[in-house]
Amino acid sequence: HEDVPVSSAALLNARRIGALERVCYRYRKNRPGALMSQATTENNVIFDSYHYVFELIGKRVADADSNITYEVIAAFFERAIQHYAAVLATGSGRLERNARPLIPRDYRKKFFELMHEDYHTYRPAGYYKPAGARGIEFWLIEHNAFMLYSALEPLNHLRVGLRQALSNRFK
Repeated sequence: HEDVPVSSAALLNARRIGALERVCYRYRKNRPGALMSQATTENNVIFDSYHYVFELIGKRVADADSNITYEVIAAFFERAIQHYAAVLATGSGRLERNARPLIPRDYRKKFFELMHEDYHTYRPAGYYKPAGARGIEFWLIEHNAFMLYSALEPLNHLRVGLRQALSNRFK
């Protein structure tokens, strides 16, 4: 998760952002020894990466940087929570078929608790959760409802699979 602070700092410092019509970045999955290729508690370094980002944002707010608006803070907060949830979900059947879990089974509850702590630590004042399934996921994280979150994972996996199948069918 070492790319999180770098890409976030670049986004926070950019005056303009452009897009190219070609791929310039290739993410290599399942490299031997990579954190993203194994179930390990070391994947909790994702929290350190986002803590650094929120520290950067906090310094910019303290310096009265007018570019750091509520919308910017809320977007980074939402991205952090979504990223945490994606790491927890990888290999649980929710995201990719045959994906290896990133969080060991006996560490999932602790990882979820860390998500919950960051939710309360970094949630901007007046923040409204997203609508739909994502909003339900955020509510569960906000309320530290790990058991219910875990129980709903198979249902969410089915929902995502159906949505993908339908979108592929009608392309």
